Amino acid sequence: MRVFQNLAGNAADAMPSGGMLTIRTRRCDDKLVIEFADTGTGMTEEVRLKAFEPFYTSGKKHGTGLGLAIVKKILEEHNGTVAIESAVGKGTTVRMMLPLS
Repeated sequence: MRVFQNLAGNAADAMPSGGMLTIRTRRCDDKLVIEFADTGTGMTEEVRLKAFEPFYTSGKKHGTGLGLAIVKKILEEHNGTVAIESAVGKGTTVRMMLPLS
């Protein structure tokens, strides 16, 4: 629940004038893939590379810089992984993979 709240909140923050958040799920071999894709402002490569670092925040007035670090920690505790694809002006996709067994 915390992972979904953090990712949905980040997506909303990245779309201050509105936009679309799409949540997709699929099975890939023995893994569950969950994707949160938004049509927001996107991230620079520098921001994307630092996004999972604790206390790193980029331009959010109310952010602590812990949201994505918490997401990563929770997924790792469940033997999962998380990755970000993003482009400035084109939005962001956060892809999580969790083992089904």
